[in-house]
Amino acid sequence: MNRKKLRMALLFGILLLAVFVMPVEATTFELAEDGHWHFEFNVNAYGYQYVYGTKVEGHGAYGTFTVHYDDITFFIVDQENFDKYKNGQSYSRYCVLLDVVDGDYKFRFPYADTWYSVFCNKDSIWPKDITFDLYHDSTPPDVTLNLDTGATYSGIKEIRATASDVSFSVWKLSLQYYLNGWRAVKTEYNTESISYNWDTKDWSNGDLRWRVVAEDTVNNEAIKEVMVTVYNYVAPTTTEVTTTDGITTTDGQATTNGPSTYTDPTALLMLLGIVGTVIIGIVAVSRRSKEISPEMPKPDLTLKEKEITTKVLIICPFCGAKTEQGLTKCQNCGADL
Repeated sequence: MNRKKLRMALLFGILLLAVFVMPVEATTFELAEDGHWHFEFNVNAYGYQYVYGTKVEGHGAYGTFTVHYDDITFFIVDQENFDKYKNGQSYSRYCVLLDVVDGDYKFRFPYADTWYSVFCNKDSIWPKDITFDLYHDSTPPDVTLNLDTGATYSGIKEIRATASDVSFSVWKLSLQYYLNGWRAVKTEYNTESISYNWDTKDWSNGDLRWRVVAEDTVNNEAIKEVMVTVYNYVAPTTTEVTTTDGITTTDGQATTNGPSTYTDPTALLMLLGIVGTVIIGIVAVSRRSKEISPEMPKPDLTLKEKEITTKVLIICPFCGAKTEQGLTKCQNCGADL
Protein backbone atom coordinates (compact mmCIF):
# COMPACT_ATOMS: atom_id res chain seq x y z
CA MET A 1 0.00 0.00 0.00
CA ASN A 2 1.49 3.29 -1.12
CA ARG A 3 1.58 6.39 0.97
CA LYS A 4 -1.29 8.06 -0.87
CA LYS A 5 -3.68 5.22 -0.12
CA LEU A 6 -2.47 5.16 3.46
CA ARG A 7 -3.23 8.84 3.91
CA MET A 8 -6.69 8.37 2.39
CA ALA A 9 -7.45 5.47 4.71
CA LEU A 10 -6.26 7.39 7.71
CA LEU A 11 -8.41 10.41 6.82
CA PHE A 12 -11.44 8.17 6.26
CA GLY A 13 -10.89 6.56 9.65
CA ILE A 14 -10.72 9.91 11.38
CA LEU A 15 -13.95 11.04 9.74
CA LEU A 16 -15.66 7.76 10.60
CA LEU A 17 -14.50 8.06 14.19
CA ALA A 18 -15.83 11.61 14.40
CA VAL A 19 -19.28 10.42 13.42
CA PHE A 20 -19.45 8.06 16.39
CA VAL A 21 -17.82 10.37 18.95
CA MET A 22 -20.38 11.01 21.64
CA PRO A 23 -20.76 14.61 22.82
CA VAL A 24 -19.47 15.62 26.20
CA GLU A 25 -22.24 16.47 28.64
CA ALA A 26 -21.81 20.02 29.96
CA THR A 27 -22.56 21.41 33.41
CA THR A 28 -26.24 21.63 34.27
CA PHE A 29 -27.75 25.09 34.51
CA GLU A 30 -29.63 24.87 37.79
CA LEU A 31 -30.42 28.26 39.29
CA ALA A 32 -27.32 29.98 40.66
CA GLU A 33 -27.28 32.90 43.08
CA ASP A 34 -26.49 35.46 40.41
CA GLY A 35 -28.47 33.69 37.69
CA HIS A 36 -25.49 33.65 35.29
CA TRP A 37 -23.42 30.76 33.94
CA HIS A 38 -20.42 30.89 31.61
CA PHE A 39 -19.47 27.89 29.48
CA GLU A 40 -16.57 27.19 27.12
CA PHE A 41 -16.54 23.87 25.29
CA ASN A 42 -15.85 22.16 21.98
CA VAL A 43 -18.41 20.54 19.68
CA ASN A 44 -17.01 17.65 17.68
CA ALA A 45 -17.44 17.22 13.96
CA TYR A 46 -20.75 15.55 13.19
CA GLY A 47 -21.60 15.81 16.88
CA TYR A 48 -23.45 18.02 19.33
CA GLN A 49 -23.05 19.53 22.78
CA TYR A 50 -25.60 20.72 25.33
CA VAL A 51 -26.31 22.12 28.77
CA TYR A 52 -29.44 21.25 30.70
CA GLY A 53 -31.42 21.89 33.85
CA THR A 54 -34.78 21.41 35.51
CA LYS A 55 -37.14 24.35 35.11
CA VAL A 56 -40.64 25.20 36.30
CA GLU A 57 -43.47 26.70 34.32
CA GLY A 58 -43.10 30.38 33.66
CA HIS A 59 -39.37 30.68 34.35
CA GLY A 60 -37.34 32.47 31.72
CA ALA A 61 -33.82 32.16 30.37
CA TYR A 62 -31.83 34.10 27.83
CA GLY A 63 -28.37 33.67 26.45
CA THR A 64 -25.67 34.74 24.06
CA PHE A 65 -23.02 32.60 22.38
CA THR A 66 -20.19 32.88 19.90
CA VAL A 67 -18.98 30.11 17.59
CA HIS A 68 -15.31 30.01 16.62
CA TYR A 69 -14.46 28.70 13.20
CA ASP A 70 -17.70 28.60 11.19
CA ASP A 71 -21.38 28.53 12.18
CA ILE A 72 -23.62 26.17 14.16
CA THR A 73 -27.31 25.42 14.82
CA PHE A 74 -28.85 26.09 18.25
CA PHE A 75 -32.22 24.98 19.68
CA ILE A 76 -34.02 24.17 22.97
CA VAL A 77 -35.96 20.97 23.68
CA ASP A 78 -37.60 19.21 26.62
CA GLN A 79 -36.63 15.74 27.89
CA GLU A 80 -38.90 13.75 25.58
CA ASN A 81 -37.78 15.52 22.42
CA PHE A 82 -34.13 15.43 23.44
CA ASP A 83 -34.35 11.62 23.68
CA LYS A 84 -35.91 11.51 20.22
CA TYR A 85 -33.17 13.73 18.85
CA LYS A 86 -30.43 11.47 20.20
CA ASN A 87 -32.13 8.40 18.70
CA GLY A 88 -32.52 9.99 15.29
CA GLN A 89 -36.29 10.20 15.51
CA SER A 90 -38.56 13.05 14.54
CA TYR A 91 -38.72 15.65 17.31
CA SER A 92 -40.04 19.13 18.16
CA ARG A 93 -37.79 22.00 19.18
CA TYR A 94 -38.05 25.59 20.42
CA CYS A 95 -36.13 28.81 19.91
CA VAL A 96 -34.28 27.59 16.81
CA LEU A 97 -31.26 29.55 15.46
CA LEU A 98 -30.01 28.04 12.19
CA ASP A 99 -26.39 28.36 11.06
CA VAL A 100 -25.37 31.28 13.26
CA VAL A 101 -21.98 32.48 14.46
CA ASP A 102 -23.22 34.96 17.08
CA GLY A 103 -26.44 33.91 18.78
CA ASP A 104 -28.84 35.84 21.05
CA TYR A 105 -32.12 34.39 22.36
CA LYS A 106 -34.85 34.59 25.03
CA PHE A 107 -37.08 31.72 26.11
CA ARG A 108 -39.96 31.27 28.59
CA PHE A 109 -40.37 27.69 29.76
CA PRO A 110 -44.00 26.72 29.01
CA TYR A 111 -44.15 23.88 31.56
CA ALA A 112 -42.05 22.14 34.19
CA ASP A 113 -39.51 19.69 32.81
CA THR A 114 -35.80 19.10 32.16
CA TRP A 115 -34.78 21.42 29.35
CA TYR A 116 -31.75 21.18 27.03
CA SER A 117 -29.90 23.94 25.19
CA VAL A 118 -28.32 22.08 22.25
CA PHE A 119 -25.49 23.09 19.90
CA CYS A 120 -25.77 20.86 16.83
CA ASN A 121 -22.74 20.35 14.54
CA LYS A 122 -23.95 17.22 12.72
CA ASP A 123 -23.68 18.77 9.26
CA SER A 124 -20.02 19.83 9.57
CA ILE A 125 -16.74 18.00 9.35
CA TRP A 126 -15.04 20.67 11.46
CA PRO A 127 -15.15 20.87 15.24
CA LYS A 128 -16.36 24.13 16.80
CA ASP A 129 -15.33 26.02 19.92
CA ILE A 130 -18.27 27.60 21.75
CA THR A 131 -18.36 30.45 24.28
CA PHE A 132 -21.80 30.44 25.92
CA ASP A 133 -23.28 32.81 28.55
CA LEU A 134 -26.59 31.64 29.98
CA TYR A 135 -28.82 33.72 32.25
CA HIS A 136 -31.83 32.84 34.31
CA ASP A 137 -34.15 35.85 34.54
CA SER A 138 -35.10 36.40 38.19
CA THR A 139 -35.03 40.19 38.05
CA PRO A 140 -38.42 41.89 38.59
CA PRO A 141 -39.47 44.87 36.47
CA ASP A 142 -38.55 48.42 37.45
CA VAL A 143 -41.67 50.23 38.75
CA THR A 144 -42.47 53.93 39.23
CA LEU A 145 -45.50 55.61 40.86
CA ASN A 146 -46.08 59.37 40.90
CA LEU A 147 -47.37 59.46 44.51
CA ASP A 148 -45.07 60.49 47.36
CA THR A 149 -45.15 58.72 50.71
CA GLY A 150 -46.49 61.05 53.40
CA ALA A 151 -47.91 63.58 50.92
CA THR A 152 -51.43 65.04 51.26
CA TYR A 153 -53.78 65.06 48.27
CA SER A 154 -57.16 66.71 47.63
CA GLY A 155 -59.42 67.22 44.65
CA ILE A 156 -58.61 65.20 41.53
CA LYS A 157 -55.16 63.65 41.15
CA GLU A 158 -53.94 61.79 38.06
CA ILE A 159 -52.08 58.67 39.18
CA ARG A 160 -49.46 57.38 36.73
CA ALA A 161 -47.55 54.10 37.05
CA THR A 162 -44.92 52.63 34.75
CA ALA A 163 -42.98 49.38 34.57
CA SER A 164 -40.07 48.26 32.41
CA ASP A 165 -38.14 45.01 32.09
CA VAL A 166 -34.69 44.65 30.54
CA SER A 167 -34.86 40.99 29.59
CA PHE A 168 -38.52 40.17 29.03
CA SER A 169 -41.62 42.28 28.47
CA VAL A 170 -44.15 43.40 31.09
CA TRP A 171 -47.18 41.14 31.05
CA LYS A 172 -49.50 42.75 33.62
CA LEU A 173 -49.70 46.12 35.35
CA SER A 174 -52.21 46.77 38.14
CA LEU A 175 -53.02 49.85 40.26
CA GLN A 176 -54.54 49.06 43.67
CA TYR A 177 -55.56 50.71 46.95
CA TYR A 178 -56.01 49.22 50.43
CA LEU A 179 -59.38 49.48 52.18
CA ASN A 180 -60.18 46.35 54.23
CA GLY A 181 -58.03 44.43 51.76
CA TRP A 182 -56.38 45.29 48.44
CA ARG A 183 -58.67 46.35 45.63
CA ALA A 184 -57.68 47.08 42.04
CA VAL A 185 -59.01 50.20 40.34
CA LYS A 186 -57.33 49.45 37.02
CA THR A 187 -55.49 46.47 35.50
CA GLU A 188 -53.98 46.28 32.01
CA TYR A 189 -52.08 43.57 30.16
CA ASN A 190 -49.07 43.75 27.84
CA THR A 191 -48.45 47.38 28.68
CA GLU A 192 -45.71 49.34 30.42
CA SER A 193 -47.80 52.29 31.66
CA ILE A 194 -51.16 52.91 33.30
CA SER A 195 -53.05 56.03 34.44
CA TYR A 196 -56.09 56.70 36.65
CA ASN A 197 -57.93 59.90 37.61
CA TRP A 198 -58.33 59.68 41.38
CA ASP A 199 -61.15 61.83 42.80
CA THR A 200 -60.18 62.18 46.44
CA LYS A 201 -63.66 63.49 47.34
CA ASP A 202 -64.89 59.89 47.04
CA TRP A 203 -62.64 58.94 49.98
CA SER A 204 -62.93 59.93 53.63
CA ASN A 205 -60.24 62.18 55.03
CA GLY A 206 -57.37 60.16 56.48
CA ASP A 207 -54.56 57.80 55.45
CA LEU A 208 -54.78 55.63 52.34
CA ARG A 209 -52.30 53.11 50.91
CA TRP A 210 -51.73 52.82 47.15
CA ARG A 211 -49.60 50.29 45.31
CA VAL A 212 -48.69 49.26 41.78
CA VAL A 213 -47.99 45.62 40.90
CA ALA A 214 -46.01 44.72 37.76
CA GLU A 215 -45.36 41.21 36.43
CA ASP A 216 -43.18 40.27 33.48
CA THR A 217 -43.74 37.37 31.11
CA VAL A 218 -41.52 35.03 33.16
CA ASN A 219 -43.39 35.48 36.45
CA ASN A 220 -41.09 38.04 38.07
CA GLU A 221 -43.19 40.43 40.15
CA ALA A 222 -42.44 43.92 41.43
CA ILE A 223 -44.53 45.86 43.99
CA LYS A 224 -44.28 49.52 44.96
CA GLU A 225 -46.40 50.91 47.83
CA VAL A 226 -46.92 54.43 49.20
CA MET A 227 -48.96 55.76 52.13
CA VAL A 228 -50.65 59.11 51.49
CA THR A 229 -53.15 61.34 53.30
CA VAL A 230 -56.52 62.46 51.92
CA TYR A 231 -57.80 65.86 53.04
CA ASN A 232 -60.77 67.68 51.52
CA TYR A 233 -62.23 70.75 53.28
CA VAL A 234 -65.67 70.12 54.79
CA ALA A 235 -67.82 73.22 55.59
CA PRO A 236 -69.00 73.31 59.25
CA THR A 237 -72.62 72.43 59.99
CA THR A 238 -74.77 75.58 60.76
CA THR A 239 -77.75 75.96 63.12
CA GLU A 240 -80.57 78.27 61.98
CA VAL A 241 -82.43 80.37 64.58
CA THR A 242 -85.36 82.57 63.57
CA THR A 243 -85.59 86.02 65.25
CA THR A 244 -88.41 88.56 65.29
CA ASP A 245 -86.31 91.37 63.79
CA GLY A 246 -85.66 89.54 60.52
CA ILE A 247 -81.85 89.67 60.92
CA THR A 248 -79.95 86.49 60.06
CA THR A 249 -76.42 85.38 60.86
CA THR A 250 -74.61 82.87 58.60
CA ASP A 251 -71.01 81.91 59.39
CA GLY A 252 -70.71 85.03 61.56
CA GLN A 253 -72.07 87.48 58.92
CA ALA A 254 -75.31 89.44 59.59
CA THR A 255 -77.88 89.87 56.81
CA THR A 256 -81.36 91.42 56.73
CA ASN A 257 -83.23 88.62 55.00
CA GLY A 258 -84.01 85.10 56.10
CA PRO A 259 -83.76 83.52 59.53
CA SER A 260 -80.95 84.28 61.92
CA THR A 261 -78.18 81.67 61.79
CA TYR A 262 -75.49 81.05 64.40
CA THR A 263 -72.59 78.77 63.48
CA ASP A 264 -71.64 78.31 67.15
CA PRO A 265 -74.25 77.07 69.69
CA THR A 266 -72.28 78.88 72.43
CA ALA A 267 -73.30 82.23 70.91
CA LEU A 268 -76.97 81.33 71.28
CA LEU A 269 -76.47 80.42 74.93
CA MET A 270 -74.67 83.70 75.55
CA LEU A 271 -77.56 85.61 73.94
CA LEU A 272 -80.11 83.85 76.13
CA GLY A 273 -77.97 84.63 79.17
CA ILE A 274 -77.88 88.34 78.30
CA VAL A 275 -81.68 88.44 77.83
CA GLY A 276 -82.20 86.67 81.18
CA THR A 277 -79.86 89.13 82.91
CA VAL A 278 -81.80 92.09 81.50
CA ILE A 279 -85.11 90.65 82.67
CA ILE A 280 -83.77 90.00 86.17
CA GLY A 281 -82.46 93.56 86.28
CA ILE A 282 -85.82 95.02 85.30
CA VAL A 283 -87.61 93.00 88.01
CA ALA A 284 -85.07 94.08 90.62
CA VAL A 285 -85.41 97.76 89.70
CA SER A 286 -89.21 97.50 89.87
CA ARG A 287 -89.09 95.98 93.34
CA ARG A 288 -86.67 98.64 94.53
CA SER A 289 -88.90 101.42 93.23
CA LYS A 290 -91.83 100.08 95.24
CA GLU A 291 -89.77 99.98 98.43
CA ILE A 292 -88.72 103.65 98.25
CA SER A 293 -92.10 105.14 97.05
CA PRO A 294 -94.16 107.16 99.78
CA GLU A 295 -97.33 105.53 101.11
CA MET A 296 -100.42 106.78 99.33
CA PRO A 297 -103.13 108.39 101.66
CA LYS A 298 -106.22 106.38 102.27
CA PRO A 299 -109.24 107.62 100.32
CA ASP A 300 -111.98 109.65 102.11
CA LEU A 301 -115.40 108.23 102.60
CA THR A 302 -117.59 108.66 99.68
CA LEU A 303 -120.21 111.41 99.66
CA LYS A 304 -122.90 108.88 100.24
CA GLU A 305 -121.20 107.58 103.35
CA LYS A 306 -120.78 111.18 104.60
CA GLU A 307 -124.47 111.87 104.07
CA ILE A 308 -125.46 108.76 106.02
CA THR A 309 -123.15 109.80 108.89
CA THR A 310 -124.72 113.27 109.08
CA LYS A 311 -128.28 111.86 109.25
CA VAL A 312 -127.76 109.49 112.18
CA LEU A 313 -126.33 112.07 114.70
CA ILE A 314 -128.70 114.33 116.83
CA ILE A 315 -127.41 117.20 118.99
CA CYS A 316 -128.91 117.38 122.51
CA PRO A 317 -130.54 120.85 123.06
CA PHE A 318 -129.73 120.77 126.77
CA CYS A 319 -126.08 119.73 126.90
CA GLY A 320 -125.02 119.85 123.25
CA ALA A 321 -123.92 116.21 123.13
CA LYS A 322 -124.42 114.15 119.95
CA THR A 323 -126.73 111.21 120.11
CA GLU A 324 -127.49 108.63 117.41
CA GLN A 325 -130.81 108.94 115.72
CA GLY A 326 -133.52 106.71 117.10
CA LEU A 327 -132.65 107.23 120.80
CA THR A 328 -135.33 109.11 122.88
CA LYS A 329 -133.01 110.34 125.60
CA CYS A 330 -129.60 112.04 125.49
CA GLN A 331 -126.88 109.64 126.49
CA ASN A 332 -124.97 112.47 128.16
CA CYS A 333 -127.63 114.30 130.29
CA GLY A 334 -130.66 112.00 130.09
CA ALA A 335 -132.94 114.77 128.76
CA ASP A 336 -135.86 113.81 126.50
CA LEU A 337 -135.08 114.27 122.81
